[in-house]
Order: sequence, then structure tokens, then C-alpha cells
Amino acid sequence: MDKKEVKGDSTSSSSAPASATKQTEDEGEPADGKPVQLTKTSKENEQRKADEIKIEEQERLKRVGEEQERLKAEETKMREQERLKAEELRNREREAEKQQLEREATAKREQEAARLKQQQEAARREQVEKELKEKALKEKELKEKALKEKEMKEKERLARELEEAKLKAKQAASDVPTLPSGWERRLDVGTGKYYYIDHKMKKTYWDAPGTVQQKLGINLFSLTFQLINIIIIIIASSCHQHFGSDGYE
Repeated sequence: MDKKEVKGDSTSSSSAPASATKQTEDEGEPADGKPVQLTKTSKENEQRKADEIKIEEQERLKRVGEEQERLKAEETKMREQERLKAEELRNREREAEKQQLEREATAKREQEAARLKQQQEAARREQVEKELKEKALKEKELKEKALKEKEMKEKERLARELEEAKLKAKQAASDVPTLPSGWERRLDVGTGKYYYIDHKMKKTYWDAPGTVQQKLGINLFSLTFQLINIIIIIIASSCHQHFGSDGYE
């Protein structure tokens, strides 16, 4: 009984240090009996190093992210600048094209205005020429009409005077006077009138000698001469009108 108890005590006593060692290790105290403070410092150093590594990694990642953001911002800025340059270039091209179109439109308007001005000037010249021609034609017609009226009146007047002269000649022919010596009575074939010849004085008269008509013979002769001149003038005027001023018909 005693041995058994002793044995149980030894077993318990031998197991007690082992549990104590385990408890000591759990508490951080080394099994070899070193101070617990060294083990804590080592763990703290490791933890600090791990924290530092973690912080460094975080800072590195942060720097990488910032660098990526910076590169992205620069790329965005560069793209925006390129877009602005391209847009400015397009605006310049559009402005140049607009100015070119405006110049072309201005030139076209000027050409059209010049063409219309030429057409108006040509039409005005044609109108002026037409009016001048019409005016000249009217003046010519009026002159011709006035000349014809004048010729008709002159012909009527000459016809009346010739008729009166013939009547007087007939009256003189019906009354045959007694002629003195040296006188002779003859018939004018052109006028159908009789005239009297004074052989002594070598003169001719339309009236018989010693009559009132003889006294007025000179006036009648001059009147006949004037009538002949008027007839010549009318014939010349008719020829001038028929053949023109230059002599061509």
C-alpha cells in the first residue's frame, strides 16, 4: 500500500514539472529557464518588422497608385491637348473654307453684277439707237410729207396759173387785131399761144401791138419765166428725193 502511494506520488511529482514547463512555455518563458523578457522583445521586433514591411508595402503600393494616377492624368491631359489641337485645326480649316466660299461668292456676285451692268448698258445703247432711228425716220417722213404738200401746192398753183394763161391766150387768139407794118403773128407750139414779132425792133410780144395786153406783156413774160424756173426746181427736188443725197437710189 505504501509503495503504491509512493509510486503514485513520484508519478505525480514527475508529471508536475512537465505541466509546469508547458505552462511556463505557454506564458512565454523558455523551457531552459531564460527570462521571459527576451522572448517578448523578439516577438515585438518581428511584429515591428512585419509592420514596417507592411507599411513599406502600403507606401510602395500607394506610390505605384499615385504614379499610375499621374501617368493616367498626363495621358488624359495629353489626349485633351491633342483633341483641342485637332479641334482648333478643324476650326481653322472650316474658317479657311468659309472664307474661301465667301470670296468665291463675292467674286460670283461681282461677276453677275458686271454682267447685268453690261446687259443694261447694251440695252440702254440699243434703246438710244432705236429712239434715234425712230426720231430720224419720223423727221424724214415729216420732211417728205411737208415736201410733198409743198410740191402739191406748187403744182396746183402752177396749174392754176397755166390755166389762167391758157385762158388769156385763147381770149387773145379769138380777138385777132390788125397788125401794123413790120409785125407778124405766130403760134407757140409749146404753150398753144400766139405771140407777136416786131421785125423792126426785133422783139417779141405775147400781146398784139397797141393793146393793154401788150403793155402788160413784159409782166406776163416774166411770170412765165418764173413758172418755168419753179418747174425746174420741182423736178430737181423730185430727182434728189428719189436718188438720195449721195446720188444712189
